[in-house]
Amino acid sequence: MNRIRFIFPNLITLFNLLFGCVAIIVVFRGERGFDQFSAAWLIVIAAICDVFDGLVARALDARSEFGKELDSLADLVSFGVAPAMILFNWLLMTMEDPENFTLLSAGSREIMILTIPLLYVAANAIRLARFNVRQSASKGFTGLPVPAAAIIVCSFWLILGSGDFGSMMHSQLFVILLSLGLSALMVSNISMLSLKLSGVSFRENIFPYTLIIVGGILIILFWVKGIILAMGFYLGLSLTRYLVLLFKNSRR
Repeated sequence: MNRIRFIFPNLITLFNLLFGCVAIIVVFRGERGFDQFSAAWLIVIAAICDVFDGLVARALDARSEFGKELDSLADLVSFGVAPAMILFNWLLMTMEDPENFTLLSAGSREIMILTIPLLYVAANAIRLARFNVRQSASKGFTGLPVPAAAIIVCSFWLILGSGDFGSMMHSQLFVILLSLGLSALMVSNISMLSLKLSGVSFRENIFPYTLIIVGGILIILFWVKGIILAMGFYLGLSLTRYLVLLFKNSRR
């Protein structure tokens, strides 16, 4: 029975991985009402699984090194490779002739379109590896968490699908800056507020619950745009806290 309890959180982690894999397929093979923009929702579901596998592991006292490594591998696929495929497809859509994209006769533009998503995956892998060897979730995060970066990409991708923001969303420069900006934040040494829940107590999880409440209100009011606003709230709060602590330390 002691071993069985470890199955449940790891099973949820595997669902995280599988949703990410399906998202990769859907980005390029969306059809019959399940279009390429639906991949974003699959990544969001994977992110929900990522939250619950930790909660279940703590509730069942089933945390393990195996689960930790499995979680990182699943995260790399669902929040690294899958969003990178969205970015790659998005960059292709900004080309005048995306059907003619080929690696065999790639010019500087094609190489750039390939390199930007690969840098995103590399930053994702570095962020996950650094988290595993340097810190625990209870002490906060160094660098933007990979699920947060993925959700930001997915939110903009869904907005692109809805046709909002017009030409800005079809700008190649916008996609490049978004990808490079998120990559830089993931590998940065900026101290970010932890999004992990350590139980159900509000006192022990003031910030995660605050973000959930604020994010929920924003999503109800603005739908997909609310997700971006919620992530902006998270980034703004984390960066403000980081700068305040940096200023205090510099005066000592």
